[in-house]
Order: sequence, then C-alpha cells, then structure tokens
Amino acid sequence: MELKSQGLPKNAYEVALKAAKVRLNEIKQHVERKFADEQSFILQRELKELNKQQLLRFHNLETQLTNNELNIRARQLDTLHALLNKHHEIIKSLEFSHFNLLEQMKRRHLEAQHEAELSSQRDYNKRALEEKTKEHAMQSKQQPRELKAKEAIIRKQFRLAVKIQSRQFKAYQAHMLQLVPKEEHKELHIRLKEEQNRKIAALADQYELTIEKMVTEQTVKLDSQQEDDLRLLTEKLNKELSLLTDYQERQKASLYVQIERERVQLQDRLNLRLAVVQQKINDDKSFFDRTCEKRLSQLQKKQIAELELFSAANNTEGENASTTTARLSIERSMSSNINKENSSSSCNTSQPGTPKKSPSNEEKNKNFVGSSNVVVNLNGANGNIIINKEVSCSTSSNNKNASIPTEDNLNVELRRCTFTNL
Repeated sequence: MELKSQGLPKNAYEVALKAAKVRLNEIKQHVERKFADEQSFILQRELKELNKQQLLRFHNLETQLTNNELNIRARQLDTLHALLNKHHEIIKSLEFSHFNLLEQMKRRHLEAQHEAELSSQRDYNKRALEEKTKEHAMQSKQQPRELKAKEAIIRKQFRLAVKIQSRQFKAYQAHMLQLVPKEEHKELHIRLKEEQNRKIAALADQYELTIEKMVTEQTVKLDSQQEDDLRLLTEKLNKELSLLTDYQERQKASLYVQIERERVQLQDRLNLRLAVVQQKINDDKSFFDRTCEKRLSQLQKKQIAELELFSAANNTEGENASTTTARLSIERSMSSNINKENSSSSCNTSQPGTPKKSPSNEEKNKNFVGSSNVVVNLNGANGNIIINKEVSCSTSSNNKNASIPTEDNLNVELRRCTFTNL
C-alpha cells in the first residue's frame, strides 16, 4: 500500500515490488537461521550437561580410590610401628655388649697411643739435636769461604770506585788546566796528582777497615747464633716433651670421665627409649592424619578447579560460536544492502515513457551524489556487536529531487548473547 500511495511509475513500482519481495525472503531466511541457531544452542547445552555429569562421576571415582589408598597406608603405618617396638628391644640388648667392648678397646688404644707418642718424641728430639750440631759444623766449615767471597765483593767495589774517581779527576784536571795560564800547568798537575793519591789512599784504608770489621762481626755473629740456636732448640724440645706428657695425662683422665658419663647416658637412654619410640609413633600418626587431610583438601580443590575450568571453557566456546554467527550475519547484510542500493538508484533515475540511457562517467559524477557510512564495533569486554549502516543518495533530473523510500535506510543491530555458567 505504501508503494501505491507514493504514485510511482509502473516500471519503478515493479522494481520496488521486487525489492520488497527480496527483503521478505531475506527476513524469512533470517528467521530460519535464527531457529537453527537456537536448536544448535540447545544441542550444545545438552552436550555440556552430559560432559559435566561425566566429570562428576570421574571425581567420585577419584575420591573413592584416594580413600582406599589412604586406608592401605594406614595399615602399613601400623605394621611399621610394630617393627619399631621390636627394633627397640633388639637394640637395647646390643648396646650393653657393645659399650663394654668399646670401653676395653678405648683403654688399650689410648695406652698404645701414648707409648708410641713418647717414643716418637724422644726420637725426634735426638734427631733434631744431631741435625743442629751437623748444621753448626757445616756453617763453621763454610764461614772462611763465605768471608773470602764477601771480601772479594768489597775489593771489587773498591776498584770500581777508584776507576770512577780517576775518570772524575781527569775531567777535573782538564777543566782546571783550561782556567789557569800555561806556565802554571805543571805545578797544578803535581798538586792535583798528590790530592788524588791522598784520596785513593784514604778510600783504600776505609775499605780495608770495612773488611776487617765484616770478618770480625761475621765470626762473632756465627758463634753467638749457633749457641742461641742450640739453646732455643733444647728448650723447645724439652717443652714439647713436657707438653706431651701433660696432654697424655689429661687425655687419660678425660677418657675415664667420658666412659663414666657414657655409661650414665646409656642407662638414661635405655630408660627413655621406650618413651621416645611411643612419641615417634604418636607423631607419625599425627603426621599421617594431617597428610590425609591435606591430600583430601588438595583433591577437593583440584576437582573444584576442574569444574571451574570446564565452565570457563564452555563459556569461551559459546562466545566464539556467537561471534562467528554475528560475523556471517554482518557479511550477508552488507551484501544485501549493496544490492538494494543498486536497485534503488536505478528506480529513482528512470523517467516514465523515456528509454533508459547508460550515463557516462562525467554524468555520473554530476548527477549522483551519495554517502555511505558503515560503523562496526566489536567489543569483546561488553559482549556486544553493533553494526550501523546508513545509505543516502540523491539524483538531479530537470532540477527536481527524488528521495529514496524509507525501506532503503538500513539500521542493523546485533547483540551477542552472554551465556551463564552451567
């Protein structure tokens, strides 16, 4: 009725009628697709419920197996406690015999150790004195050779000093001869030569005195050093022997005290061993109870996490399916809108009774002014998909404007459903 009331020409009316039929077919197809999507959603929901029931049955079986395992471990723990009591009785009888045997072995070992230590210390003292005497004899024998070597070094230094002084004297003499007249050269040469001989003689006396002093000091030093070394060594060896005997006495007394203390401690351990075993049994039972509680708690948390993961996975699958359906709908809507735009343009530009001419590119640019705006908003956070498409076109023919029917304005809004957790 709306098409008839607009007073369109026959050709335009037929084109608009065909477009309306096309839109009705699209609406029908949209309803059919919506029904198919609803049936698919129901199928997916039933499959999710079945998977959830299977997961719950698996959790029940897992809980039952865990309880059976804990019962077996409890029986094993009781057997272990019985073995501990029997082990205590056997160890109690063995410790008495081992303690007596160990006491005798300690006494014999300590006596043998003390005898060996005293013998080794006496031998060491004897060898140390002999080695020190040999060392002193060798030093006394090698002293003259060392003194000669040091004397040779000092004399070599003296000769080197004389050479240096001679070179310096020659340079000084040449310099002085240049300063005085030639008639005084002979007298100056004699005076400088005497001064040089006097200095060399003084230097020689100084080096000879140094050599004598070195020989005397080395001889006295060697004798006093040997006496001090022998005295210090003797004192050191006597002190070591005295310390060894004192240490052995303390060690023997400490052994006797230790044996008595160990005997008392053994008696106390034997009296307290049974209480310790019972305490261990109680601790094991408490620990086993805590372990059972922890194991069951972890199992429960694991099952809850699996259920939550199952629900989250189902929600994600639902969102992916909805997004895919929305995208397909968008593509179909955009393709149908393009077809509608083409049909509307052809309808509005045709005049009754005149043959249709294909306009040139320039005429299209002059006579057709259109705008097309498409806005697509995919917002995964809010779960909404909104598509707004507005198409408007205007044609100019004989300075008259023809408007497009309101059915050509398309506003599609798709909203993605949010599935609740199963």
